[in-house]
Amino acid sequence: MPLILALFLLPLLEIAGFVVIGHWLGLAGTLAVVLLSGVIGIGIVRSQGLLALRRMQAALQRSEPPVRPMVDGVLILLIGALFMVPGFVTDLAALILLFPPVRRAAADLVLRHLRQGGLAQDGSPRDGGPHQPPGGDGRTIEGEFHEVRPVGEEPPAIDSRWGRS
Repeated sequence: MPLILALFLLPLLEIAGFVVIGHWLGLAGTLAVVLLSGVIGIGIVRSQGLLALRRMQAALQRSEPPVRPMVDGVLILLIGALFMVPGFVTDLAALILLFPPVRRAAADLVLRHLRQGGLAQDGSPRDGGPHQPPGGDGRTIEGEFHEVRPVGEEPPAIDSRWGRS
């Protein structure tokens, strides 16, 4: 319900922002500010996104799970989306999220939510493996199999690109 309310209120707030800023700056000034904030925001997001990518690569080189840099990268994508939406409220939200302490707090919130949803500290599933179907006890059953073909039937040809065809 809060999400539906937010999606309803956001356009109204953006319209109100355009009216107020348009009254101060006029049509040309308002459009210039919206376009300029989008261009500046995209540039900032591009540089921050490259930094997040470098942090992910550095974490992988240290054999650490790049969970935090990935969440940071997703937040940077969100910031880019907020800058792409024309309006002053979304631009303000994007500018606030650009500050590293705010983005770090948002990343902590996302990571806490993911951990509560079944991810361990390093981003892997808590049970150490894939999600078990309901009623399963989590045991692995190992075995062997033999392919049985009717007498005289040839095995399928092996395709070097895909293994078997």
